[in-house]
Amino acid sequence: MKDEKDKPKLRNRKKLQNEKSHISQRFVSRGGLSDDEIKERMSQYRHAEDTSTVMHKTLTRRLVSKLRNYAWYYPQQSEDNPSLKDAWCYYEHMTLPRYREDETRVAGQAPERALPGESNTELYGVWSTPTHWLKDFGIGVGLYFTTLKLMAVIFFLAGCISIPNIMFYASDEYSGPGGQDSVLQSPVMSLARGTMICTKREFVACPTCTESQLGNVFDFAKTPDNTPLVLRTLCEGAELTQGMVNWASFIFMVIAFALIALYQSQIEIRFNEDQVTVTDYSIVVENPPPDATDPDVWRDFFEQFSEKGVTVVTIALNNEALGEIICSKRGGPYKGDDLNIVDYICCVLLIPTCVFLSVFFLPILNE
Repeated sequence: MKDEKDKPKLRNRKKLQNEKSHISQRFVSRGGLSDDEIKERMSQYRHAEDTSTVMHKTLTRRLVSKLRNYAWYYPQQSEDNPSLKDAWCYYEHMTLPRYREDETRVAGQAPERALPGESNTELYGVWSTPTHWLKDFGIGVGLYFTTLKLMAVIFFLAGCISIPNIMFYASDEYSGPGGQDSVLQSPVMSLARGTMICTKREFVACPTCTESQLGNVFDFAKTPDNTPLVLRTLCEGAELTQGMVNWASFIFMVIAFALIALYQSQIEIRFNEDQVTVTDYSIVVENPPPDATDPDVWRDFFEQFSEKGVTVVTIALNNEALGEIICSKRGGPYKGDDLNIVDYICCVLLIPTCVFLSVFFLPILNE
């Protein structure tokens, strides 16, 4: 009976803890500001945006500010309803990342990322933000956009190297009079212009061929006397010049990717040095005494070397044997070559996808 009486108390306690957790998360996401402080900040932001010609707004917000005057876009414009203008102001100043606009900052120096709700801040530009400004977002973000820029340059240069081949395959020398323009007229097929697709074809007699051998009704026909006809390409094909261009593009990309890997290792070190993380102030003791399992003892030990105290102490027990036993009871340890359900689904979907592309699209490309 006592347990039954305690259940409502436990449920109420968990509910209260969840509410406190949601309030705490919302409090942190809003920069630690209360509702009244946010309203005051919003009024300051609106006034600054209305009177300043320097403070930038997103393109979407400027578009919404024009459309909200129309009833078909914003039908309920009553003052009692939530303000769309205030919502966008809150979104840009509290949710989107911004940086501190410091007049004393040296040209080329990366600004500091602002906290939600700070004043005198600017939005990060989509096209004008250098990659070294992204160090405050973490090492992975900076490496991602740096690699993205390098990949764009590499593929552009590889395309420039392949221009002689593109011009050759699109010329009359490869596909006959009129080149590929005589066949590739549709918007979709025009994307294949300049590739190795051969548009110079004709039906030729093949007395020993059968439709079952080809398996492609688009490339098979018959004369009135039932002589089989097959569609044959008449293009001369690639020569040594085109092969050398392909090899040059391939070798260039191999060297470029190797240089990217080397550059990533160097820039990762630079981003890591510019960013302060917990690892920079952490100590790992790999051979502690077997009986030293009390975090308070470790805290007291390290505080004699630190003036500002110890923040966190974690004790990792040497329980590898226990972990192996638990894994064996649950079916054994995971192996890297094991396939999970997602891998099986991908394999099952990949096979019919390849068959569909080969059956339906290749005949169209060869027409």
